Amino acid sequence: MELFRAERLGYFESSSTRKCRLCGDNLELLRSIYYPETKATIRVFECKCGERTWDE
Repeated sequence: MELFRAERLGYFESSSTRKCRLCGDNLELLRSIYYPETKATIRVFECKCGERTWDE
């Protein structure tokens, strides 16, 4: 993956309803990366307990 080629689309508030698999708390959207060549968006989530996950 080429993270340095990703473009910033803007800032937004996190309103994730995803739950942490370790503690069950809500995950906060940390960043969203968009790749215009492939039209793919990767979202990185983080919990207060330190657990991180992503989706594509």
